[in-house]
Amino acid sequence: MQIAMQVQLRSRFVQGPFVEASLIVVLCGLFVFLLPTSYNGDESPILQNAIYSIAFALVLLLLLLDKARFEGKRLLMAAALFLYLLIASIFVVGSGVGRFSLARLVPIVLTALLFSLCFKKRCIGAKFATNVLDLILIVIIVWNVTAMAHIAPFEQFVRSFYTQLDDYTATTYSLLIGKPVFTFGVHNFAAAFYAILFLLCAQVYFVLNRKRMLLYAVALLFFTLLLKSAASYASLGLMVTLFILSYYHYRETKIPLFIPILIACALGTIFLVAFPQVVERLFFSTTNGFGSRYLASGLYSENYRIVESFPMGTGYSIVDGLWYADSGFIVYLTMGGVLCFALLVPLFWGYCKDNIPDPFIRCAFVAVIFVCELSFPSFIYWKMMFCYVFFALISAAISCSSELSNAEKIGALKCDLGANG
Repeated sequence: MQIAMQVQLRSRFVQGPFVEASLIVVLCGLFVFLLPTSYNGDESPILQNAIYSIAFALVLLLLLLDKARFEGKRLLMAAALFLYLLIASIFVVGSGVGRFSLARLVPIVLTALLFSLCFKKRCIGAKFATNVLDLILIVIIVWNVTAMAHIAPFEQFVRSFYTQLDDYTATTYSLLIGKPVFTFGVHNFAAAFYAILFLLCAQVYFVLNRKRMLLYAVALLFFTLLLKSAASYASLGLMVTLFILSYYHYRETKIPLFIPILIACALGTIFLVAFPQVVERLFFSTTNGFGSRYLASGLYSENYRIVESFPMGTGYSIVDGLWYADSGFIVYLTMGGVLCFALLVPLFWGYCKDNIPDPFIRCAFVAVIFVCELSFPSFIYWKMMFCYVFFALISAAISCSSELSNAEKIGALKCDLGANG
């Protein structure tokens, strides 16, 4: 009877074969972490078109394989966002200020479609999910250690095939001073993905008690610290905070929560007081850090002026002299004013709510993405499109395994009580 109960529970929590979903996870992992982003240090239009075609094919694949469906309300919101930005484009192009560009249209449409998806309640195996994480994290550690050893042929390989955003100088400089940027080319991208992987490591460690994940988490913290940038320091602070909160969420402890938070704040304050030049560079420089992004005299001064002239934003058009990187919030404000972000946020939250079962991990992931948005437009960055699917399926597998384990324990206990009764 106990065996029958466990079989029934397994059929409830785990449905269907894992092969197709597992293949999707592997493909997304490859696209996020290992897919080349340049050739001879340059991003070719052919490569970019191929990448976005693959992202669109991923959405179709999820639908055709019956792994996902469109959620009606979010699909309507996506359509509203598309039409709103189209109208904004007509005003800007019609005035002669800008020109229409598929480079603006395709990313936002793909993101809106992806955020409209709701995955079917099927989990890949937790063991498979942890094995995928093992492989990715080991590759990252070996890759970064090799890069920091300044092996010339390896550095040239990275510059040639993993330069980001045509910024050959930034990638070269990162390698020259030993920044562990992995395949992400620049420090803000690396900090974002390290924080996302750190969150998965924390979930596996606390939920499945895989102690090696703690070692991976420490390595990710170390790599993030070595990035030495405003984005990396923000990610580092968030990673430490999320680990503390994870401990209190998943473990029983008598230590009040405010004590570790107070210690973390004290250490942060000491750091800021001891290194005032870092504070100056992070927050008040008009060429670096958050100051360059959000001060009126920074990189986005022209963006602010164009939004004053066109409150609906520039839509799918390109206006010469504007900056379209380094801050997601400003990019969305430039493209569609406040309404653009007001539509993207509920789309993103709905995607997370439907596809990330653990409420704590869901909120933590949203926090990570919002911190990422401080330094680059993560909603519409192509690697993030694959990462959203990757994270949701891996996290769901871990949550599903935990739920299944708890259900089996309850089922076994009921069987034992019934037998004794």
